[in-house]
Amino acid sequence: MDVMTEAQFIDREAEAELFRQLLRFEDGRRLLTITDRGGRGKSTLLKKLEYICDWDMDVPCARVELDRITGMSDFDVVDTMRRSFGEDLSLGRFDRLNTARLLKDRSCLEAGVVDMRGASVQAGGVVAASATVIHGDVRGSVIGVPGQWSDELEQAARQRCVDAFLEDLDDAALERPLVILVDTVDEKSPLTLRKWIMKSLVKRRFVNVDTHESKLVLVLAGRTVGPDLKRRIGAEAFERSVKSIESLSEWKLEHVRDFLTMHGYSQLTDEDVGAVHGFIATGSSLALALQMAEVYKAAREES
Repeated sequence: MDVMTEAQFIDREAEAELFRQLLRFEDGRRLLTITDRGGRGKSTLLKKLEYICDWDMDVPCARVELDRITGMSDFDVVDTMRRSFGEDLSLGRFDRLNTARLLKDRSCLEAGVVDMRGASVQAGGVVAASATVIHGDVRGSVIGVPGQWSDELEQAARQRCVDAFLEDLDDAALERPLVILVDTVDEKSPLTLRKWIMKSLVKRRFVNVDTHESKLVLVLAGRTVGPDLKRRIGAEAFERSVKSIESLSEWKLEHVRDFLTMHGYSQLTDEDVGAVHGFIATGSSLALALQMAEVYKAAREES
């Protein structure tokens, strides 16, 4: 995922303030939906919220692009989230279980959890020499014995990891604010992943549940995510549990000029910028607005 600097964010201060309200935990709502058409800036807004977490508020934050996750399982979602949190958040049970899974250590399927902090591991027919795991990557030599690790064992280990991740997340959120930003919660992402987000996060941790002590904040962005969630849980529960942005705020003329300048169109005239501003205001995507700016630029260069 690309990292943006503060200077690259154009406006969206109203949306950012609504997000900051969530992190003040003033009214019990900890879920924010951001809805708008494709190409209008939802993904960039999530990057701005991530920047606020990292640099303004020092809050551990995971940003996930649901349509770019490799794999179709709930494990792939939580593994992506864990990598995004990085070293800002300790998730001990998940990390130990996932290390055991990567080393094909059958102890991760037993009632206890193997302590993987040693310099080497030998269990279940697997030998690991000086093996460590850094955010899901095995570093070291791992030698497995054929037949000792099956697809069934892998799936069972992954499920244990998912359960451990959610337990770690719940425990950590009792101690400090945590933020999860999920992008593309719409038809562009796999239905199975969207269903898991709704069931395991939204339903069990944010809607009609007594979790007033939790400091976990969830932001969902998508083309129809707000209305979809409202239909799913009902208007009353939606108003009680969710803060909603139904469409992104309109840019003023100076915001459009800043946007065009950032993308290399600083030479456009006020008339050109005004035309692009009107184009965006009618609902066109930012990508199409840049194509329009390119036409104006080419015309100015030819004249």
